[in-house]
Amino acid sequence: MKGFDVYQQQSASWTRIDMLLAAYDGAIARLKKAHQMLTDDNEQAARPLLIRAQRIVLELYAGLDLRHGQIPENMQRLYLYVLHAIGQLDAESIASAVTILERIREGLKSIREEAIELERTGAVHPVDHDPKMILQAIG
Repeated sequence: MKGFDVYQQQSASWTRIDMLLAAYDGAIARLKKAHQMLTDDNEQAARPLLIRAQRIVLELYAGLDLRHGQIPENMQRLYLYVLHAIGQLDAESIASAVTILERIREGLKSIREEAIELERTGAVHPVDHDPKMILQAIG
């Protein structure tokens, strides 16, 4: 079964946290592939992957609501660092970006069940837009 088919089956039940995790997975996977290509001295092949990863991180950045204090402000700084690292076009910087995104993803995954429950009970509003938008960003 193709990824899009799986997505269509699951899209009705996707939560905010699942969409975030998918975005992180997409960025991390592309950065890891690009890292390998840069290590193999193939910058030209790495560029499209780096651009896609940047787009995903920019979508995450755009989704921050800075009215909620220090956490989104810190996330903003981390995203800016990751974007800068991706722009360096060297394997060491890309590895650093991957490490940061993986740590954030681990933190999100650790609160997944709680986040789903908050969304289920209405304490957090459910996704208010078509989940296909996130698929376009990570696809």
